[in-house]
Amino acid sequence: MVSTQPLKAADKEVYEALLSDKDAIIAQKEAKINSLEQRVSYLERQLYGKKAEKFIKPDAQDRWLDFEGFDMLPQEVEAAEEAEKELKATREAIIARKKARKQHPTRKSLPENLEREVVHIYPEGYNPEEWTLLPGEEVTEILMHEPEKFYIRRIVRHTAKRKGTNEFKTGPLPVMPIAKSYASASLLADMMIGKYVDHIPFHRQLEQFKRVEVHLPASTVNDWFKDVADLLRPLYFRLWELVMQTDYIQSDETTIPVMNDERHKTVKGYIWLVRSVMTGRQFLYYDKGSRSGKVVLKLFGKFRGSHTDGRVRKVRDAGRQERYYPSRLLGPCTQTFLGGKKE
Repeated sequence: MVSTQPLKAADKEVYEALLSDKDAIIAQKEAKINSLEQRVSYLERQLYGKKAEKFIKPDAQDRWLDFEGFDMLPQEVEAAEEAEKELKATREAIIARKKARKQHPTRKSLPENLEREVVHIYPEGYNPEEWTLLPGEEVTEILMHEPEKFYIRRIVRHTAKRKGTNEFKTGPLPVMPIAKSYASASLLADMMIGKYVDHIPFHRQLEQFKRVEVHLPASTVNDWFKDVADLLRPLYFRLWELVMQTDYIQSDETTIPVMNDERHKTVKGYIWLVRSVMTGRQFLYYDKGSRSGKVVLKLFGKFRGSHTDGRVRKVRDAGRQERYYPSRLLGPCTQTFLGGKKE
């Protein structure tokens, strides 16, 4: 129960002294808290803030020169002012360049080798009898694009009879890339470039053709692909010869899934990559998905030089004698093997 009687003079002095001591203690603690908060903020900036160099704790053994409280010399004051002016001018120049770059973006000009289609636009209500054109036209160039364009070339071959004789002749049919096919060389070349250079599969190309009302069966396109591969076979063998004529090649085989018709599922097969180090030419080689010694001899049998692979192969000759085939020196080893000497 709180007493409501007035305090005596002595008790009042004691109470006021206690209040004064309490205020002093609170002020002291607040000052301590402010000091600790400043230290924590400083440490956070050192640990997580942006800085040009990593903070290094000073060594207690180092001797520091403290210039606080000393005035700078007149020469130092002048040098500091000049440095500050130069720094300010540099910052203003950088800001000005950035603003100019944003306000006036540079546009790359269109290629000069493209065909230009000129369209003239005259003022509304223009009549040469009432208006006079002024020099200095305003020209704007726009890059245009036409979608896939197909057309049919109809070849009409006529037959003629020499007068007074029974000799008949018909105009020869031009050589077609694929016999009994309506695919032109330009169409086949464009489809192969789209697949192997632009990485557009055949089914996506067929979808593009459908948008311009050209419908090609997928099976027909696959047959075209096989025929084009046969047409390119001489180029493939010529590339093989050029690579094997060099004296340093690199090769390796990698696995690919191969469809097995009997099992109706994929099995692991191997495909080879052979590269000429000096010329940069390269080709792929596939032989029934195998990497046996017979495949190695068939692939590198005519090569003479240094070869890098990292494997050692064991093959058999016609006499069923084992021969070791170190692929790091494939050329010399091939010569030794074909000569009948055991390595």
